[in-house]
Amino acid sequence: MKKYIIFSFLVFTLLFTYQTIHASFFGDLFNHIFGGKTAVVEPSNLGASATTPLSVAKLITTPTKDLTPRISYWSGKVNQHVDIASSSWQTDPDGSSGSSIDKLVYCKKFYPNTTSVVAYKTETINSWYGSGNKNNYASSQMSYSCVQNTPGTIIGKHSCNQNKFDSAFLLISPDPSDQKTKDFLDFLGNFKTKFEQSFQDATYDLATYKVDDIFVTKSGSENYLTNPSQVDFNSAIKDLIAKKGDKYDFINVFTTYDSQSGSDYFFSVQNNVKNIGMNIFDYSKNYGSSGKLLGVSFLGDLLSQFKKAIAPDKYGNTHLSDDQKSLFGIGVLLHEIGHHSCCYIGSNFLGDGDSSKLEILTNNMHFYEGLESPPKTQDVLGTVPWLFNKNNNTYYEDRSFSDYPLRYHPITLYLMGLLPKDQYSTKFNIFNGGTNNQIKETDVKIYKTISVNDIIKFAGERNCVK
Repeated sequence: MKKYIIFSFLVFTLLFTYQTIHASFFGDLFNHIFGGKTAVVEPSNLGASATTPLSVAKLITTPTKDLTPRISYWSGKVNQHVDIASSSWQTDPDGSSGSSIDKLVYCKKFYPNTTSVVAYKTETINSWYGSGNKNNYASSQMSYSCVQNTPGTIIGKHSCNQNKFDSAFLLISPDPSDQKTKDFLDFLGNFKTKFEQSFQDATYDLATYKVDDIFVTKSGSENYLTNPSQVDFNSAIKDLIAKKGDKYDFINVFTTYDSQSGSDYFFSVQNNVKNIGMNIFDYSKNYGSSGKLLGVSFLGDLLSQFKKAIAPDKYGNTHLSDDQKSLFGIGVLLHEIGHHSCCYIGSNFLGDGDSSKLEILTNNMHFYEGLESPPKTQDVLGTVPWLFNKNNNTYYEDRSFSDYPLRYHPITLYLMGLLPKDQYSTKFNIFNGGTNNQIKETDVKIYKTISVNDIIKFAGERNCVK
């Protein structure tokens, strides 16, 4: 009798364990397919402690066709990295590395030859875990490219001193024959003309940007129903270049569906310019280019965004002026293209009086708002004009800046290789307006001034790799 009871207990235990693991497996599968936004899955090796690393092989991974070395942080979760061998995003096997770790240090953990870190794009990752690699989550977070140094000769066939740029509008559509695609093509036709002129205006007629082609492809949208944010840029861009030629400096990607990316973004494909805060790299072959392609902007379903913005509210009121309607999306694309050269040089503003630092950034990728822009201009990368208050001898932001024409800051133009040298000595104020994007409303004064010559003294002059 005693043996029978023991045997029954063992059978029950085995069945219970099987059902638990089986349920976890289907939970993993459900989350992977539908991309749940909350914790719905428990790791299959139940009962592991927070101090015991779990084997990555037993944890969920997120497939990716983009093998650019990169990492991603989400506060409160274990960091993610792209495992090149398995073509997937994976949690850190230590179960503890979090967002407080310096990104360059963390990149080197998996890619030892990393020399710098550049914001890449917003990506949906389904393999996030909490401490100890327990509890699975899905979320869209910014990824960061771990740039591998490529010293030596000039890259491909590209010049880094140019003032004429060629581009394409690439529309990714699961059904190129549907009405949404036709409407989007009409929209892009009008958008093209406006953007070409706006870019020339934004550079003060120092450069031109020509949209040579508006191209539609199904490539890259194969997974849009189950994982819309995972646009296959490699396939879509290779299709464009194979059919239209390797002639584009920039490619601007749109989708006829909501990509759920959370934001527009830009990723550099190559850089062959020294002393602008970026290292030398070339990923162009991943996209079917032999060294011509510089970068890719992603604006998603801009047509639906436009229709939503101009639609009357429940009271029948519209909130965009005619000028805002006409220029809808223009500033966004100018901003993203500007990220090919800006803003990576210097450091974030702290206002601690350290004269050895070039404090002109916020979040390591945008200009600090307290960096003065030329009067009556709307800088597309973060600076604003400032005005002087004679009553108390302090400064305040010109709140009308959103009505001013879109322009690139002269420092951006320098980083792009466009600014005339006779403007290198022009000084711009940096105000002690606060940190972490919390600009003060009162008692704002000049912290220091800066010119392009100061940047050159700090980093060396911008020049091409030879």
